[in-house]
Amino acid sequence: MKSAKKYSGICAVIFGCQLLVGCGGSAGNGDASSSSSASSSSSSSSNSSSSSSSSSSSSSGAPTRELSLVYAINAGSSAAATMAGVTYNADNFFTGGAASSTTDAISGIVDDAVYQTERYGNSTYEIPVTNGIYTVALHFVEMFHQTAGARTFSLAVEGSPVFTNLDLYRLTGHDTAFEYWVKDVNVRDGRLTIALTTGLENATISGIAIYSNAGGRLAQ
Repeated sequence: MKSAKKYSGICAVIFGCQLLVGCGGSAGNGDASSSSSASSSSSSSSNSSSSSSSSSSSSSGAPTRELSLVYAINAGSSAAATMAGVTYNADNFFTGGAASSTTDAISGIVDDAVYQTERYGNSTYEIPVTNGIYTVALHFVEMFHQTAGARTFSLAVEGSPVFTNLDLYRLTGHDTAFEYWVKDVNVRDGRLTIALTTGLENATISGIAIYSNAGGRLAQ
């Protein structure tokens, strides 16, 4: 499995099958931005989609309100890593999938380490948190495939679809960081659930960061 280069600060938003790209900001503790190497004002022919419900709404844009970090996970790694001042703890709270890594540099980000590991395949994270409203930053990279149509996968947060049949290579290319924000996630059962489902080849995720603006915390 492989990965790529450096920080571009480009913001990507998925609406249905259309990819809109605009300027992003700097990544930080509760104030991060999306990054990808996709060209500006382009459209994607991938079958990716986003949806919203009463429990969550999806957007790759960073939240405008002040948020506090609750917990972050360095998916696929047995070690912690720091990215933009946020400590991503060793992989935890998952079932299913397998770990992989690369030594490649990653495009679109300064701190490569989180994006150089992944948990791939069908997998579910159930992070114990107090009930409340959360914002989740999800980190992805296509570290292996070098052509469109080789990998597609879907992701849901608290049972609400975030995207379906996402093709990372078609969206960002090879070895390029992609950060996606899911806002207003309503946790009612003491566990924030993130489920990845393989469409073609394997689902993949490199990092997860959970934030709260209302006193939410890790429940253990």
